[in-house]
Amino acid sequence: MNRKSFQEINQSETAARKLKSLAKSSNLDLEFVTLLANYSWDYDPIGKESIGWVQEEQIDFKQLSKDVGIVYRHLGIEDNLTLNKEYLVEQILKAYKKKNRTELKEKLLIAGIEKNYCYLSEFATYHYLNNLNLEQLELLDHKESYNELEFIKMLFKKLFRGGAIERYNLLYCYCDLCIDLPYIKTRQSQTEEWIEDLLKEVRNLSDSATLKDLVKSCQGIIKGDKYFKQEVLQSLAYSGDLKVKKIDVSNIFIPEHRNILSDHFYSNEWTYPVRFWGENN
Repeated sequence: MNRKSFQEINQSETAARKLKSLAKSSNLDLEFVTLLANYSWDYDPIGKESIGWVQEEQIDFKQLSKDVGIVYRHLGIEDNLTLNKEYLVEQILKAYKKKNRTELKEKLLIAGIEKNYCYLSEFATYHYLNNLNLEQLELLDHKESYNELEFIKMLFKKLFRGGAIERYNLLYCYCDLCIDLPYIKTRQSQTEEWIEDLLKEVRNLSDSATLKDLVKSCQGIIKGDKYFKQEVLQSLAYSGDLKVKKIDVSNIFIPEHRNILSDHFYSNEWTYPVRFWGENN
């Protein structure tokens, strides 16, 4: 298969429309979102589906050296980032201690209304790393150093699917906890408190309810497709708001348990601890 050149990526009307929608839901500038996407995901269609992930052999690395500077300017970063493991660990530990739980919950509330994966991810990653310390960080998937292309791809994955797959990665956690995205609206209007309404629906589910029923409980309460709703529910489980019987997340480091699997195969499409929700409830 002959792959498109880098300059041909995301040039269709379909891609422009989808990127505009993604920028709006993410509360980010379209130029910034497009830059991240061009190195990550090609929205140009094949039939009804997007082409998909941009391959490294398609990347124009001379253009990357220019675009990295533009990305950094959007982020308010003047110098090149240090992306080695030692630095990332240091910054994550420092940032984690400074995070404001009230502000993170406010972002989650907005996320549910606007289908904002970025806001959702920041809440999720903070609570996913509960009981964080230096030894626990060693358990995350990590490399000794990362390059700028990997950094750009992680930023895109944050607004693309909110860390649903990447949250176990050290660089992703750094992007969530340490990098301030250039959100357009810095002050939000009053948000609707929907979390308790959702949890009430969950508590009213029957003992025989499945994970599919758990997703259905979100209907009419939060926006987004089933994948977004699943990520909301997983995030609420990380924070302990959504209770999974016999599992107290306040006393554990969740990533340490990520490989504990359910006997029900399809439940393992969910992260720990929610993959055990149907069995325990």
